[in-house]
Amino acid sequence: MVLLENKVAVITGAASGIGRQIALLYAEHGAHIVVADIQAEPREGGEPTHELCEQREGRARYAQCDVTKLSELVSAVDTVEELGGVDIMMNNAGIFRQRTFLETSEEDFEQMMAVNVKGVYFGAQAAAKRMVERGKGVIINLSSVAGLRGAGGFTTYCASKGAVPLHLRLDLGTLG
Repeated sequence: MVLLENKVAVITGAASGIGRQIALLYAEHGAHIVVADIQAEPREGGEPTHELCEQREGRARYAQCDVTKLSELVSAVDTVEELGGVDIMMNNAGIFRQRTFLETSEEDFEQMMAVNVKGVYFGAQAAAKRMVERGKGVIINLSSVAGLRGAGGFTTYCASKGAVPLHLRLDLGTLG
């Protein structure tokens, strides 16, 4: 069964980890993929995700994307125009660092929030602008159960994941 035939998905953080697995699964189901990540090479080694997606009969592109920079998020979304425009925006990129409340520095806090909150917010915004123009689209923001229940060794991570709504439905007509 081909669930996503000819749909175009931008997936942040798709070079490695969970994002990589999402991209490969989407490609298996017929989606065209934009791997939006800070690096093309997977952190765990092996072939780049966009190349593996192409081997699964999908079209794929890599887009250099630091999710803390709005211009790079917009550029990643613009990459899909040559594939037909964004249908799915998967805000997956995130970082995790174990720090207790008393160990967390201002720099640690700012970086966690920039990637895990700002990246999701502005990734969704960049995609939504294109989706409003097209009159359709889906935005998926990955979070964590850690956002619902804190943990002493991961306070900043928990706070950042708590800032990402687990469910949010927007009517494209009301976004302007």
